[in-house]
Amino acid sequence: MVTMVCEQGDETALLVFQGALTHATFDSFSRLLDRLHTIEAEQYILDLSGVDFIDSSGIGMLLMAQDHAEQRACGCVMRGIGQKVWRTLVQAQANDLFTFESTPETGGTTATAAA
Repeated sequence: MVTMVCEQGDETALLVFQGALTHATFDSFSRLLDRLHTIEAEQYILDLSGVDFIDSSGIGMLLMAQDHAEQRACGCVMRGIGQKVWRTLVQAQANDLFTFESTPETGGTTATAAA
């Protein structure tokens, strides 16, 4: 079971994910992306602090969110990456595709994706 919440504040859309990001959660994620079409934001923050598992489908969903942000000329930053999720992103060589507020490796500093 995954919980996805979208909150808007100032010029930021905060997307909070909890649970596992897998193919089984795609429908919920798709509805969340649809909701983003109605929100005016300059930056998306994807909070993954409650995500305990991610697979290739989950990584694909994060890429979709990032693509959605780019189409709207928004920034997209991930926060709260846990050790297990971070290891999966590294193993899939997807960690260089995203911008993170911090990662288990950076210990609180911003890690920017390669251009």
